[in-house]
Amino acid sequence: MFVADLHQDRSDNALYLTHKDFFALWTIDDWRNYLWLGSYNQVDYFRLRKWGVFLVWWAICLMPEDMLKPTEETRSILSDHIKYYTYVIDKSDGNLNQIFTSKDIQEGKINVFLHSEWCYFIDESDVDCIYIDTMYEMWIRSFALTWNTDNNLCWWVWSDKWLTKQWFCAIDKIQSNNCIVDLAHISTQGFFDVINHTKKPVMYSHWQMQSINNIPRNCSDDQLVALSKNGWIFGLSPHWGFLWKHDTSLFLDSIKFAVNLMWEDCVALWSDYDGMVRNWMLPWLETVDCLASLPEMLWDYWFSNRLIEKIMWLNVQRFLTDTLV
Repeated sequence: MFVADLHQDRSDNALYLTHKDFFALWTIDDWRNYLWLGSYNQVDYFRLRKWGVFLVWWAICLMPEDMLKPTEETRSILSDHIKYYTYVIDKSDGNLNQIFTSKDIQEGKINVFLHSEWCYFIDESDVDCIYIDTMYEMWIRSFALTWNTDNNLCWWVWSDKWLTKQWFCAIDKIQSNNCIVDLAHISTQGFFDVINHTKKPVMYSHWQMQSINNIPRNCSDDQLVALSKNGWIFGLSPHWGFLWKHDTSLFLDSIKFAVNLMWEDCVALWSDYDGMVRNWMLPWLETVDCLASLPEMLWDYWFSNRLIEKIMWLNVQRFLTDTLV
């Protein structure tokens, strides 16, 4: 069965954390991060090829210490990430297929989609958000507005601030280029600001639900219903911290709850592989090849084959068809 993964952090792992070779088969503990946790060998070329990963968002994200650097420096770092992804795609002998529209998706390929996990490249001086056009020319097709901190113009989940007029401009600019707005990490107030501002598709790529674990970083039922009313998409996480304990059945329960609460065409998966330390993942979902075991588990949970296919990849493909032209 095909697998679509709404979030992987390949580039920051390879460029900063471990410098590992994407085309080598690593064991999970070949490298450790700066906290000395064996964690960042969850994705490589061989695992992706073997286990049917069909479509993946490859994220670009700054390290925390880089987020407060001047805008020109953050833009330079962004360029380094894109150059890395270009290198990997070029070296794959055609097995990695970078997509720009839904028509670019090819069976038999690992289709990759470049995503910016932050908008720290826009500052107060870029009043008309022109740099988003530059990002588009650099092949970015998906934008999250913030990450685990406030940036110049947008606020993360711990904030109750409204979005600024400049951010409405940024959202309009992203969507006028037929790119995706991702609401992951944004504050609740900012979430509804965007929902009320646009009728074009948006996504919430990676999180869990407050009904499973009532923490600010998880989505409320009201947010999920607002997404589903528009046919937009939400990605569920196997990160046990968002679930509150190491419990496989709790993750499966969260998928069932989301399907019951939302339109079933709106539920998808995200992993955060290569950006998530091993110790924070459920034991049976430590690396990307483990995704192959998920359909059987969903079947045992009384999901139909068609619904499993929707959750694993069809919903994401449908969303891209609705969004990217």
